[in-house]
Amino acid sequence: MFQLARTGSLLAVLLILGGCQLLPFYERQPDDRTETQPPTEHRTEARDPAPPLEGAMRLLQDGREDEAESLLEQALQARPDDAVARLLLSQIRQPPEVILGDEYTEIEIEPGDSLSAIAARYTDNELLFYALARLNGIERPRLLRPGQTIRVPVIPDVEPQRPAVAETPAPNVEDEPGDSVVTTTVGELVAKGRLAQAHALLLSKARANRLEDANRDQLVEIGARLARVACRNGEPERASAILDQTRPWIGSRAETGEFATARAHVNARLALIEARQQFDAGDHDGAFESLARARSEDEAIGRDHPEEMVSLEAGLVDHYHDRALSAWRDQEVDAAVALWQKVVQVSPDFEPARVYLDRALRVQQELERLEEG
Repeated sequence: MFQLARTGSLLAVLLILGGCQLLPFYERQPDDRTETQPPTEHRTEARDPAPPLEGAMRLLQDGREDEAESLLEQALQARPDDAVARLLLSQIRQPPEVILGDEYTEIEIEPGDSLSAIAARYTDNELLFYALARLNGIERPRLLRPGQTIRVPVIPDVEPQRPAVAETPAPNVEDEPGDSVVTTTVGELVAKGRLAQAHALLLSKARANRLEDANRDQLVEIGARLARVACRNGEPERASAILDQTRPWIGSRAETGEFATARAHVNARLALIEARQQFDAGDHDGAFESLARARSEDEAIGRDHPEEMVSLEAGLVDHYHDRALSAWRDQEVDAAVALWQKVVQVSPDFEPARVYLDRALRVQQELERLEEG
């Protein structure tokens, strides 16, 4: 189980989250519950400066997203692996559907309800209050109206649709939330080739704070594998969505190893598609920049998608080489140099451009020398 109390700072967060109310330091006023009186403007009375994490949660409860984001960035600079700060920041920067999943039901707000309590009830994680607010267009999470209808997530069905005859039932992970049970169940699903079900199970456990290191390692591996499969199947947008759903729950693992490699490949694939679309629309400079971005993300993108790369490179080479020749004939030396440099950048082995570029650079240098003289 994902333990928030592993460090002193996270223990402080747990104390903050006591009971159903996320922020008791509002001095037990109804700020984090259904609205019983007209809201007041932000209080300005003197109080001791709060640690960045506490301050960020206060600001998020009041809908002050930009200020909260700044504090969370400070917290992560001091503690890059702070899981709570990462989760809160992901709720600001990611669409709420990425954090909460794709399946929802509707409930009615009761008197005394708070978004933190509702998040705890439907995800088993009070910290998801801000994603829940964004999902429902609630600008100030601490203020709710009784009778208001909101959407809340539904845990996806991860059971096999057609279980094999005499197959041993999977452990009931809802009744037994232990790390070893989740790990075993996921391993069984992966062994049967049910990567999508294993991924959905891990995400549901992540939202409920039931993952430990072994489960997070599984989530990294399965998320990266699913993304690569989707990309190979011509679904890079779906691959990107899989990685986005996975990232908030794996901490610093998202920055290294196979997950980072999968992200770079998917980004490169999307950039290559964008370059092709731009070229077909006549935006050659945009296609040039997108192609450069694809190569910078993943040097092997041309090997993985050779036909698309060769076609795009040939089109850009023809376009810029023809323009360079025209500029050269019109004695526009600087323009010709810039265009042939683009040709060489797209295709370093295109010999005509290399020869012309060398000649044009010598002429350019001679002209500059004459101007200086």
